[in-house]
Amino acid sequence: MMKNPVWMIGVAAALVGCRSVKPDHHPRWMVCANDQRYTQVNGDEHVYEKPGMGSLTIMDVSSVPPRLIQCFENVPASLIGPPVSVAVAPNQQYMLVTGAMKVNPDNPAEQIPDTVLSVVRLMPGTPEIIQQIHVGKQPSGVEISRDGKRALVANRADGTVSLLSLAEDGHVEPIKTFPVTSPESSVSHAAFSPDGSRVLITLNKAEKVLFCSLDNDQLNVLQEVVCGDGPYCAEFAPDGQSAVIGNVYGGTLTVLQINDRLAEPVDTIPVGVLAEGIDISPDGRWLVVNCLENTNMKPDNPAHRNTAMVVLLQKQEKTFVVVDSIRVAGIPQAAVFTPDGRHVAVASNEEQSIRFYRVVDGELRATTINVNCSGGPAAMRISM
Repeated sequence: MMKNPVWMIGVAAALVGCRSVKPDHHPRWMVCANDQRYTQVNGDEHVYEKPGMGSLTIMDVSSVPPRLIQCFENVPASLIGPPVSVAVAPNQQYMLVTGAMKVNPDNPAEQIPDTVLSVVRLMPGTPEIIQQIHVGKQPSGVEISRDGKRALVANRADGTVSLLSLAEDGHVEPIKTFPVTSPESSVSHAAFSPDGSRVLITLNKAEKVLFCSLDNDQLNVLQEVVCGDGPYCAEFAPDGQSAVIGNVYGGTLTVLQINDRLAEPVDTIPVGVLAEGIDISPDGRWLVVNCLENTNMKPDNPAHRNTAMVVLLQKQEKTFVVVDSIRVAGIPQAAVFTPDGRHVAVASNEEQSIRFYRVVDGELRATTINVNCSGGPAAMRISM
């Protein structure tokens, strides 16, 4: 969600309705971060009278319906920012979640930037916050490399990107924070290439993406790429030869061809109004984007729509083509493929739930699978 709000921080975490994973089962976690303090009701910003800190909806999507659904309470999470504020480690043992905003202690009706990053152990045992560190101001998009050894955090209100070292058990150590832009440019997401040697950084208010090298833990800008209006989320294709940028204000996607030192725009694809989140299927064949379609506006606004939209695209040569679109509940904050690519989970902030759709012959088909969340979904991911 685009904006800038806040709350009060606490660390005690409670688990609701949890069962342990059997030792002989290998789960694949899909995690949704839920904001319990802030939402938009009929186009108005709203801070709850009795705000919670935030929660996680944790699902084992090694099969669908999910084998296990857990709700983990009291985890700092924020609707403000891109829907990539959570990241799951490749070993499935832990995850990272950013708390971009908090309630202003001097004015409980507004939010201000925070600096907290939480490390949550997913297994073994029941979920638990095992570490919290402070990074830059308003940490937003977070990414874990595919080897699980490094993480990147985009600090939106600072214009910086933090590089972190990750241990097998999830212990986090800051390596360095890199200034990459002015705070006004609103750095939103930093995405790793599959081999971890290249990074795409979105500058939401500058209409640019930075294509960078990451060698020996040094981040260096190789190229500034002009994209559409409001680049927000970035994702490399599984083969690393291309990437997609979601331009939230322009309602378009920019497709980039990637080589060692160049990211070249090859296509701009219109999708829908406020294209916030993108996800590429694990096999690289499909792309999905969730569009708010002005469901966050006041009902009397002529641009308001009652339903939002999710668009499915198929890989075709160097780009993607739209093959289907469906109407969904308001303010969708994420649309994410399951690990086998056969389902897409859509998280609605308005409905406070996650609905699953099947991917069949290039179409998104509704199922009866619906998971309720304890708060409004803000971001959702599986491991890369």
